[in-house]
Amino acid sequence: MAQLFPRGGAEVGLCAAAGHGGPHFEARVSLGGQDFRLLVEFTRPVSEARLRDAVELLRRRQSEDPGRLRVLAAPFLSRARQELLREGGTPFFDLAGNAWIVAGAVHVDRRGFPNPFPEERPARDPFSDKASLVIRALIALGPGRGVRGIAEQVGLSPGYVSKVVRELEERGYVARREDGLALRHGDELLQD
Repeated sequence: MAQLFPRGGAEVGLCAAAGHGGPHFEARVSLGGQDFRLLVEFTRPVSEARLRDAVELLRRRQSEDPGRLRVLAAPFLSRARQELLREGGTPFFDLAGNAWIVAGAVHVDRRGFPNPFPEERPARDPFSDKASLVIRALIALGPGRGVRGIAEQVGLSPGYVSKVVRELEERGYVARREDGLALRHGDELLQD
């Protein structure tokens, strides 16, 4: 916060409701004789679908409490994701120093800082030739199939299918329901 507001004072504290549907941090910022509070919701968007889910949740919470500005924070947001947030009017910052926050007379727009946390663990690629068989089966079979049913359909081991489904779930493209698995965010899935 001190990096984002170098000429103002910023106090940051952990919120009591963190992790229970509330913001993770609250920042009190004094800038140019004006004080305002930011409610910071931290996310780790591994896919565009997860980012869109986080933005929608932030907007819903903002409309419930318009007196305090909610801000989305992440370890790092790529240029494309930053632009998506700007176009949607969602205030954000990342730990690299990129930020876009508009609140009254305050306008913070910082761009071009590189990712200080490059990913070291190669994630399982759900779009590889073999793994894409799982996606194709989910599309063809529709909702309501389990891992074993998909494994039998495509001729892969249930363990492999489970790992691919877990990666798709982490990226926000698959949801587990009582009746089985269901695809989510089909347009973004095809785009990725």
